[in-house]
Amino acid sequence: MRVLLALLLFTVSMFAEAQSIIRGPYLNSGSSTSIIVRWRTDVSVTGKVLYGTDLNNINTPVVETASTSEHIVTISGLQPATKYFYTLTDANNNTYQAADSLRYFRTAPVSGATDPITIWAIGDFGTGGAGQIGTRNGYSQFTNNQHTDVWIWLGDNAYSDGTDQEYQDKVFDIYPDHLKNTVAWPCPGNHDYKSINLLNNTGPYYSMFSLPENGEAGGLPSGEEGYYSFDYGNVHFVSLNSEYVVWFLTDNSQMVNWLRQDLEQNDKDFTIVFWHKPTYSKGSHDSDELGDMTLLRSIVNPILEENGVDLVLQGHSHGYERSYLLKGHFGTSTSFNSSMIVDTAKGSPEPFVKYHDAVDVNQGTIYNVVGCSGQLSSSGTMDHPANYFSSNLLNGSLVITVDSNLLVAHFIDTSGNILDEYKILKQSVADTLTSVGILPTLENVVKIYPNPADKLFTVQINSQEYGFYIVELINLDGHVAATRHIRANGNASQTIDVSHLPAASYILRVSQEGAQDWVQRIVIMR
Repeated sequence: MRVLLALLLFTVSMFAEAQSIIRGPYLNSGSSTSIIVRWRTDVSVTGKVLYGTDLNNINTPVVETASTSEHIVTISGLQPATKYFYTLTDANNNTYQAADSLRYFRTAPVSGATDPITIWAIGDFGTGGAGQIGTRNGYSQFTNNQHTDVWIWLGDNAYSDGTDQEYQDKVFDIYPDHLKNTVAWPCPGNHDYKSINLLNNTGPYYSMFSLPENGEAGGLPSGEEGYYSFDYGNVHFVSLNSEYVVWFLTDNSQMVNWLRQDLEQNDKDFTIVFWHKPTYSKGSHDSDELGDMTLLRSIVNPILEENGVDLVLQGHSHGYERSYLLKGHFGTSTSFNSSMIVDTAKGSPEPFVKYHDAVDVNQGTIYNVVGCSGQLSSSGTMDHPANYFSSNLLNGSLVITVDSNLLVAHFIDTSGNILDEYKILKQSVADTLTSVGILPTLENVVKIYPNPADKLFTVQINSQEYGFYIVELINLDGHVAATRHIRANGNASQTIDVSHLPAASYILRVSQEGAQDWVQRIVIMR
């Protein structure tokens, strides 16, 4: 009898232990039709997820095929842009956690949809200290605890070595309410990589996340969890890995070749790329240093700009730095000059305007360092000439909203205050000209250079027919700022002096009676 009683008590004890979740739940690789739910139990059991659209009727099951303590359940066949509640049980329907209005996930909208999107980007956050907690609280205050659609981690997620226990203490224990209903999209930092085997990229970071290496969430399959891409509505996201050893950062490396192909097939309105180490920084890390940052700037940045990437998010330097709208700067800070600034405006309240139907897709990229979501450092000069705004005084995070063709970014401090703001507006040349009373038709017979221009630019007409052409420089209020006439027979050109005009974006229109007009955006800067 005593043996039987002891066995019964042992069985009850094991059952009680099996009911204990020691990590999670948390969400990975969300798409418009699927999601991965992960959690960890203290002992090995066969897990099950029940889900449904009604909090009071959560009854659709997905059961694991084997017993484990590290639970990874993929739910598929979901409806796009839909909120699902879920609970966790074991295969015997022993519930770990009761139904909870905060335990839910939202599927992504269908690819290309223009539904409003909220994006939260945090970098160098995993300290477990007041800066991290304050940044989290400031974000919640700014958004009034509204749902986050895309949660981006910019590396150094768990200090100081990225161990499993450090992730527990400084990530899973800090963000339990966010993790249970928000898909996390991480990239690794150098501190995360202290616990990684560099020869085969295995270790805690890779074992605790399930990332879309096979294109499960859109984009081109990478075949690697270390870098990947995904779509959310009309935004394409690319996560790169700056922590691969140097031989990965060559112009012909696997990651770089994949990046080219992924961006070439991308057709979304906005493209956001993120990784850890910055390419334009004078903070606690100087991007002029020889090594990964220099290689990323010289090898990766040209590919991004050639493919019209709008925004690059990075960390590593423990402050906040935001560039101008840049084009063509791939060297050290001493090689930077004003011709590499596409638009000298600050991007707010008037947005940077980019044209999706322009002949040249390369219309500038913003590079944004957000390395202060937990860490903060007063070191560095914070004066990189490519940057419009820099600060290493306060912890904070970046909140981005995308609504149809407008992207708005806010740098938020621990009190929810806005410290920096910029906007990017995507539209067609025809939309811009229609708004000022001009209805163009396009024909590629004209070339202008340089663009951006300072005091002078040249208009070249490549026409095989004799004729007179009218050249008009029109500001975005619809007023003609300058007019010239060109007589062409074959190739003809004229240099136009714009030194008297204010720095701004203009529309150049070339017209000829009986022929199509040609229009193009030109930027004048000082």
